[in-house]
Amino acid sequence: MKTLSGCDSTITLNLRVIDPSLHAGSCEEITITDAVCQNEMYNDFGFTLPKQTAAGTFKYKRILQSQSACDSLVQLNLTVHKVYDKLVKLEIKDGNPVVIDGNLYSEPETVIKSDKSIFGCDSLTTYMIVREGDESSNGKGEWSDCDPIVPDKWFSPNGDTVNDLWQIENIECYNYQIEIYDRYGKRLRLWTNNFEGWDGIYNGNPVISDDYWYIIDLKGINQKAFVGHFNLRR
Repeated sequence: MKTLSGCDSTITLNLRVIDPSLHAGSCEEITITDAVCQNEMYNDFGFTLPKQTAAGTFKYKRILQSQSACDSLVQLNLTVHKVYDKLVKLEIKDGNPVVIDGNLYSEPETVIKSDKSIFGCDSLTTYMIVREGDESSNGKGEWSDCDPIVPDKWFSPNGDTVNDLWQIENIECYNYQIEIYDRYGKRLRLWTNNFEGWDGIYNGNPVISDDYWYIIDLKGINQKAFVGHFNLRR
């Protein structure tokens, strides 16, 4: 080669050629089996996956390069274990309190407990404690002149004015009490007939992207209560 001044120069290039047959172990297809809980993200073995909202077993593939510069096809068989959301109705009979985890409850109230499944996933159980003969439930029937309430399934409080608030359609027609809990059973907010939507703020700070649970108690209509959950996305 010639330099800028027109002088001849010699350049030595040391080129290493890898024979794939010498690295067969690192160039073949690799299968990995792993698991996460529902609503968790996955980041391992070179895979970065978003929050897994659906339960089941899913296959992901990608090409990874080994230390010897050989491409390997890696297949991830990812099992997503379901997170259960249960509603249990308990009755106070003949004045005898009900017992939940060793605690006595002698008055009607709602108790939310966080438990671990056999796979180590968080699951919530909502206990509706009522007096014997009380009609409280999470029924979905229509029992007034008001249209049925429709809680949002998700919202995204990121300031773009689109779905910035968690809302409940038709709630203004009722007398009500609304409670919001996190996945650990901690109550974050409470409203009584003054609900204008939730902006994802608790004690002045934004809460994290996650699932949250609500209890909507519609007063004066057979004491019906709705229990469910929704997703906050940031």
